Amino acid sequence: MPKINKKLFAWVLAFAVLTTAVFALGFAVYAESTGNVIDLGDDNPTPDSGNGWSFAKLGSYAGIYTVTGDVTITGSTGTETDQYANIIKIAPGANVKVTLDNVTIITAFYCAFDMDGSATVELTIIGDNTLMSGSARAGIQVPQGSSLIINGGETDSLTVTGGDNSAGIGGGTASVSSGSSCGSITINGGAVTAYGGSYSAGIGGGYGKPGGNIAINGGTVNAFGGKYGAGIGGGIGQSGGIININGGTVKATGGDGGAGIGGGTSGEGGNITIEAGAKIAAVGGSASNYGGAGIGSGGISSSASPPSGNILIDPDAEVTATGGIGTAYGNGANVGGGGHGYNGTHNYDGDMYPGYYTITAAAGPNGTIAPSGNVIAVEGYNKNFIITPDSGYAVASVTVDGEVAGVNNSYRFINITEAHAIEAAFCEKPDEEKIPVSCFDRILRFLQMLFDCILDFIKLF
Repeated sequence: MPKINKKLFAWVLAFAVLTTAVFALGFAVYAESTGNVIDLGDDNPTPDSGNGWSFAKLGSYAGIYTVTGDVTITGSTGTETDQYANIIKIAPGANVKVTLDNVTIITAFYCAFDMDGSATVELTIIGDNTLMSGSARAGIQVPQGSSLIINGGETDSLTVTGGDNSAGIGGGTASVSSGSSCGSITINGGAVTAYGGSYSAGIGGGYGKPGGNIAINGGTVNAFGGKYGAGIGGGIGQSGGIININGGTVKATGGDGGAGIGGGTSGEGGNITIEAGAKIAAVGGSASNYGGAGIGSGGISSSASPPSGNILIDPDAEVTATGGIGTAYGNGANVGGGGHGYNGTHNYDGDMYPGYYTITAAAGPNGTIAPSGNVIAVEGYNKNFIITPDSGYAVASVTVDGEVAGVNNSYRFINITEAHAIEAAFCEKPDEEKIPVSCFDRILRFLQMLFDCILDFIKLF
């Protein structure tokens, strides 16, 4: 058997390893540029298409990534004054899964994430993501006929801002095929924050359009309506559409005169269902004329408020709702109608929706009561309140409807048939178990004397 040249063998082996590494690196680079990953920081990708996407120049510096298949999107693009940020467009009829992985898109003119009227997108968020669109475009444009589903973990966030006359998530004025009508929006998880532009909802309808079909099943959702828009629901003059909140923690704040959840200013509430397991804080928008309902319809300059719609709240749901304040006319109901009035002399508060009552719960310093605020209770059902003092404090008193009801750490309203108020007060906890200082002094003096005696006794020996 011939003897192997070890030096030659080493060189051959090294060459083979190097060649393999170079090939693998090249393949990885090729796969990255032509696979299903979109890097928004790339203004001129080569090649200009990949698995599930294509790119077209929009101007001298950026362009449109059109999505036709499942993709992951990364990177950042644009500023608030930049007209040419790279943007995302979902192709007509596409049914795709899109992952946003720490993405930032800020454009002063276009729509950051635009869906065609017939598209379906399952959107997964990873890390912190920000989308901001220009005037007349929703932050995520979900026009009528399209469907958006948002998934994410507890630490994953999505902040979306719509331009003027457009929702944060929902309808956008400049949608060519379907105006600013809103399609179907489902939120299953993640921390989602949406800001609507003027006359538009945070989540729902754009200028003069209803809320579409909105479902929230989980996650943490904060929605802020623009001027005259609902937090979640309709744009100015329009109803909330169909709103189902089945779970999650939701805070919805209406713009001037818009409902927290429901109609925009002058818009009826729509069909609103809140199930057990949901935790809701809804605040109607205050305005110089009229206040919107916390949950229900918007305010209006009229002798009657728009219909509250159909409102169904499960007795086990944790709901607080506060109607907006109307300076010139009326205040919005916590649940029900918006404030209304006319001629500056006829002022009416919105009517509370039948079957629901408000329990106003408050706690003084050094403790808490839960739930707190304007707590919504269902007629004929019970509602529990937990009173918790801070460390070192105790419950001093619990006052119910102006009468002292004891010093317990909980209180239960039974078979509710009217509005109530509950307030907890706290005091410093008595230190009954503490040994008086004078007693400690006596013990210490005795021990010192005993120790001195022992030392003196030892010295004798």
